[in-house]
Amino acid sequence: MSTQQLKKRRCKLYLSGLMVAMVVLGWAVLAQAGEAPYRVLRDIEYVDGGHERHKLDLYLPAEANQPDARLPVIVWVHGGAWMGGSKEGCPALRFTQRGYVVASINYRLSQHAPFPAQIHDCKSAVRWLRANAGKYAIDPDRIGAWGGSAGGHLVALLGTATNKESEGDVGGNLEYSSRVQAVCDYFGPADMVGFFGETSPLDYPLADKAIRQLLGGSLEEKQELAKLASPVYQVSSDDCPFLILHGDRDNIVPIEQSRKLSKKLESANVPVKLHVVEGAGHGFGGPHIDAMVDQFFDQYVKQRKPQQRQPESRLPEGTKVIKDIQYVPNGHERQKLDLYLPKQDGQAKPLPLIIWVHGGAWMGGSKENCPALRFLENGYAVASINYRLSQHAIYPAQIQDCKAAVRWLRANAKEHGIDPKHFGAWGSSAGGHLVALLATAGDVKEFDVGENQDVSSRVQAVCDFFGPTDFTKMSSFESTMDHDSPNAPEALLVGGPIQQNKDKCRAANPITYVSKDDPPILIVHGDKDPLVPHNQSEIFYEALKQAGVNATFHTVKGGGHGFRDAEVDRMVEEFFEKHLKAGAPAK
Repeated sequence: MSTQQLKKRRCKLYLSGLMVAMVVLGWAVLAQAGEAPYRVLRDIEYVDGGHERHKLDLYLPAEANQPDARLPVIVWVHGGAWMGGSKEGCPALRFTQRGYVVASINYRLSQHAPFPAQIHDCKSAVRWLRANAGKYAIDPDRIGAWGGSAGGHLVALLGTATNKESEGDVGGNLEYSSRVQAVCDYFGPADMVGFFGETSPLDYPLADKAIRQLLGGSLEEKQELAKLASPVYQVSSDDCPFLILHGDRDNIVPIEQSRKLSKKLESANVPVKLHVVEGAGHGFGGPHIDAMVDQFFDQYVKQRKPQQRQPESRLPEGTKVIKDIQYVPNGHERQKLDLYLPKQDGQAKPLPLIIWVHGGAWMGGSKENCPALRFLENGYAVASINYRLSQHAIYPAQIQDCKAAVRWLRANAKEHGIDPKHFGAWGSSAGGHLVALLATAGDVKEFDVGENQDVSSRVQAVCDFFGPTDFTKMSSFESTMDHDSPNAPEALLVGGPIQQNKDKCRAANPITYVSKDDPPILIVHGDKDPLVPHNQSEIFYEALKQAGVNATFHTVKGGGHGFRDAEVDRMVEEFFEKHLKAGAPAK
C-alpha cells in the first residue's frame, strides 16, 4: 500500500471513528430510555431556502404540551473534523426526560464552505430557535450548547464569540441574539494558531488536513482567520459558564487545547470547570460523566433565574396583513411579498411605503423577519419581500425580482391605499446591496423584466446597511472571508470567481450605475465588520458625492456585521420622515 493510500485509509478510519463514537454514545442512551419520551420534528430548515445542511431536528418532551410551557433547550452540535458527522446521533436526547427541548443541528461542512460558515450556521440555528420559541414551547432565555470534537470547537465559539454580539451573525432573524447561557465542550480545538505547537501526542497528517480544509489554506497563510476560529482569542468577561471535558490520552485534539481555554476563561473571571478524564482518548462516557453534564446544565440553564423579559413585539391594533402575495404571477416560490397596512381613517391620505429587502449572502434569509415593521406605528405601509437566491438563479435574477416587486406595489398602490410617489427601500448586507442597486440602477431597463412594465421600478429613498458595492475590490480590504474564493457568496451570485468574472461583477455593482439623478441614500456600516469591509461603503459614498447625489454616511464605531443602536434607529426614522412623508418632493 502506497503512502498516499495509507493516509486516505487513516483519514477514513479517523472520521468513521469520530462518528461512530458519537452515534454509539447517542444510541446507548436511547437503548436505556426504551420508548422515546419525546415528539420529534425532523429536518426543519433554520435558514430559509438555504444549503441542504441548514437543517435541525427538534425533540419535544411531554412537558411541551402543557399550556404556556416555556422549556430550557440543549443544542447539540456534532463532531467529525468539520468534514463529516450528522445530527442523527444525538447524545443529548436523554435531556428530554429531564424537561428540556433538544435541538440537534447540521451545519455546512468544510468541503461545502470554509470557516466562518460553520459558526454562522450554528448562530443561525440559535437565532431560529429564539425566533420560533413561542411555537415550540422554548424559553429563549435558557439555551445551552453541547458538542464534541469539531462540535466542541463550535459550541466554544458560541460561548465566546457572541461577546461581540453581531460579528458572525449573518442571515435571518438578526433581531434575535445568538448568545447561549451555558456551554459544555467535549475535547474541542480551542487554539488553531498554536495547535501544532502542543507537546501532547498528535496525529499530525489528519489534524493538518482537517484544519487546512476548514480554513481554506495552511495556518501560515490564514493566521488572522485562524485567530477568528480560535475560542481562546474570543474570550471576554461576559462569556457564559463553561464545562470542559477532555481525555488525557487524546491524540487527535491535544488536552493542552482545553487547558488553554480553561485558563483563559478563568483569567476573565468566567465560571469554568475543566474535567480531565484519565486514560481516555478522543471520546468517553459513563454515569459519572453524565451526572456532571446533567448537573451543569441544570444549574446554569434549567434553574437559571429568568430575565426580565420585554413584551413580545406586536403589530399595532388594526394592522392589515396580506401574506405571500405573488408579485410575479405563477413565478418562483420565492417571488412573494408580505404587505402590512396600518389602520387608516376613511379619508386618510395614501401611505408612504417602506420596502424591506432581507440579507443572507444571497443564499438565505426570509421576508419573515422584518425590522421595518416598527414604522407601521409612524404611518407607513411596509412590504417585506423574498427574492430568488443564488442557488435558484444567478445574478441579475435578484435585482430583477426586487424591481418586479416595486412595480407590483406601484401598480396596486391605489387598491391598498399606498402613495406610489413615495416608496423607500431598506436592506442589510445582501439586502443592502440590492437596495443600493434599486437606488442607482432604477433607470436600467435591462433589469425590468416581466409584468407591470407601464409603471416605474424607481424608489424615492434608500437606506443601505453594510451592503457590498464593488465586488472586485472586496479582497483589497481587510476581511475574515476570502472574497476571491470560488465559494465566496459573491462568486456564487455571479456564477464564478469574481476576479475571473469582472464584467459580471461590474453589472452587479451598485457603484457602476451611480448618477446625479439617484434618490437620497443613507449608508450605515460598522467599522469592525468582518465580512463586508467598511471600505465598501466608503467608496460608494465617495462615488455618490462626486455625482452630486444626496448621500449620508454613518459609521457605527465598533460595529460588526449587524448592530442595534438607538442613534442609528433615530437616523433611519428621520431619513425616511424627511424623504417619504407627505410634503417630501417625489423624485
